[in-house]
Amino acid sequence: MDVQQIRDKAEEALAHVGFTVRETDDEPGQDVQPGGACLFIQQGRVRLYLTPAEPSWEAADVAARTLAGANLRVVPIGADPAVSEVRSAYVLLGGTGEIVEGYEPRLGPLGEGWRDQHQRMLRSHDRLADAASGAMSGGSDEARDRLFHFFQDAYHLKDWLKNDDDPRIPPNGEVEALFTDPQQSIPVLRLAADLCNGIKHRKLKPRASKTGDHRTRVSSQSVSVFLGSPVIAEHQWVMTSGGQEYDVIELADDIVAAWNSWLTAHNLL
Repeated sequence: MDVQQIRDKAEEALAHVGFTVRETDDEPGQDVQPGGACLFIQQGRVRLYLTPAEPSWEAADVAARTLAGANLRVVPIGADPAVSEVRSAYVLLGGTGEIVEGYEPRLGPLGEGWRDQHQRMLRSHDRLADAASGAMSGGSDEARDRLFHFFQDAYHLKDWLKNDDDPRIPPNGEVEALFTDPQQSIPVLRLAADLCNGIKHRKLKPRASKTGDHRTRVSSQSVSVFLGSPVIAEHQWVMTSGGQEYDVIELADDIVAAWNSWLTAHNLL
């Protein structure tokens, strides 16, 4: 396709999902959800930016997915599409990009990014809460599986952030400092790290401990059974670290809150 055909195809796709498409944001217009899209040809390339000036992740994601459905993607201005690995949504979050033919790079499993891992953690948290409240169908083995999965999903969000190409994510050292730096680290995230690594490897080695206590572990599991129709089983766990005991469900709530607070502080949520 030539540049005019690319532009027309992009305009058709974006307008179809509700974007207000125009040449520049100087033109009068009342943007409605998902927002405005300024689409123009400059220096022989089709360029696009979203309005308002700081578009939401949702708007950038909708635009990127819509263009992908038309076999189009957005790359940074001047980038070689053959080697660019930046996802279209991230380009649009940063400002103006160039629309080219081709599909998005699939950098993660099934093309997922850190947001998908964050959502996976939230789903794991909901399933763990169900095990504690009695809303889960299944026995203690199922409850324990949910416990193990939550702490792995919560800790591994760190690695998804470090390996993502979202330009808003702080440098890897700052992400890692959440677990290692004496001044910047978050205690509940250090606990999540030790529980995850202890579960993953069966035991936590002293040099791998983020809390300083390689004996950090889930020390007990109990269940309260209420007979009736249906039978309700509420599971509880206690973890031990540094001579202190923690209610695991309260700890899980605090871990999710800590991650969400940090992500929000860095304009990622």
